[in-house]
Amino acid sequence: MSEISSTPPVSWSPAGESSFQLWYERSILAGLFIGAIGFGVHATLFFWAFKLLWNQRQSRRGQSSSFTSSWCLYCPTLGTRPI
Repeated sequence: MSEISSTPPVSWSPAGESSFQLWYERSILAGLFIGAIGFGVHATLFFWAFKLLWNQRQSRRGQSSSFTSSWCLYCPTLGTRPI
């Protein structure tokens, strides 16, 4: 049978970093992942709306709505600009 060791487990945390610093870095990483998911949803909705507007423009035979097309391009531009 194997014996149970009485030595404490090895810590895998970097030396000199507090638990708050590790939590802070994990929360930044989680925020980046949430932001990437949000950007993916934003990009998907943009391409979907643009495709629908493009198909609508083609079915009307040249009677396009320039306002909706420009709005479709304007919103993602504002949503992705750095603050």
